[in-house]
Amino acid sequence: MSEPGETRPSGFAARLGIQLLSATAEEVVAELEPDHRHLGPAGDVHHGVHASLVETAASVGAWLAVGDRGLQVVGMANATDTLRAHTSGRLQARARPEHVGEREQLWSAEVRRAGDGALVARGQVRLWHVGGHPEGRRST
Repeated sequence: MSEPGETRPSGFAARLGIQLLSATAEEVVAELEPDHRHLGPAGDVHHGVHASLVETAASVGAWLAVGDRGLQVVGMANATDTLRAHTSGRLQARARPEHVGEREQLWSAEVRRAGDGALVARGQVRLWHVGGHPEGRRST
């Protein structure tokens, strides 16, 4: 993502096939249709795919929350738990902010099966703001 208001994923998220259904600073909804490339050795969706879906949704929302302040966001921690195996069918992630501060944000997300709504994974992502701050310092 490169422009405020642009909600198409790029880079890694686009390569995975993540699609954004809606994106605001209050909530991001993203989907992924897993295929053979997303499966782990046991034949179910790889945990890293769930973590990537959680982080993408959280990062987009966090970016939208601070873009008007001339800031960018960098993911600092991603704690995603896979709760049940998923082998096929669309997955939907819904991320919402828990905290939006001056220097950091915390977002939570749930990943559910689109078909039956079963909870597949959940996670939280902590993001750091980089760029200008009120005190004039730059965070890196």
